Amino acid sequence: MKSSPNWRRSARNISPTRKQTDNQARARGCWTARALVLLMGERHMQPFTEKVIRVVGAIPEGKVMTYGSVAAAAGSPRAARQVVRILHSMGEKYGLPWHRVVNAAGSVSLPGDAGELQRALLAAEGIEEGSRGAIDLDRHRHEPDAEQAGGEAGH
Repeated sequence: MKSSPNWRRSARNISPTRKQTDNQARARGCWTARALVLLMGERHMQPFTEKVIRVVGAIPEGKVMTYGSVAAAAGSPRAARQVVRILHSMGEKYGLPWHRVVNAAGSVSLPGDAGELQRALLAAEGIEEGSRGAIDLDRHRHEPDAEQAGGEAGH
């Protein structure tokens, strides 16, 4: 059974206020009904992609995860590059707190304006890069529990 193509169009035409509200809710680790409907409406979404979206969506304000730790929590510890791809292609669509995912060294990997935006968003949450350009992962690392990771953490 095919889904209606209209749901994609209507999802894109949401007012900024509604979208901003959804982003703020997910930033607190909550999922709005609209985001869950969008997630369930992706009939061709791979299970790993869905798990990555859930893991990243659950990163609380003031905490970060690395691309590799997101991949591990989603059940594929060697899929850090896949996490990058998922965040690039679906981060805005699902209002994910993409800025809370950094590289293994605790640094922002994005170049130019995107990197500056990520640094600004992290700074607004009280996460600053140290003198060597890296975030203190011991202090700011988020460790998801098995429920947040879709039951795949540690496997």
